[in-house]
Amino acid sequence: MLLHQLLAIIIYSGWHYGRVFHDNQRNKIDFQQAFVRVLLILLMSYFLYAKTLLFFAIILSKFLYDLFIIVTTPQPITINEVNKHNMYDAIVGLLCCAIYTIG
Repeated sequence: MLLHQLLAIIIYSGWHYGRVFHDNQRNKIDFQQAFVRVLLILLMSYFLYAKTLLFFAIILSKFLYDLFIIVTTPQPITINEVNKHNMYDAIVGLLCCAIYTIG
């Protein structure tokens, strides 16, 4: 594994572990939801390392879905916090995929 590949995995995992930690501190999720999120983070980190194209396909489709939801949902002027966090997650995933493949 090269340094930029390790960096991409650390950034992806760190971002999502931090989000789970802060949601847990704010009592927004319970133990079972946190456990499932951690398992999904581990699975996606494995996909980033071993199956990069599958990781990219999942992240790109999630990004397009989140963008579609933000554009089509009638909301007030500000974007919903959940949609904003989902969009940040997708952008971080795309950035990590770019770092992994280009670097």
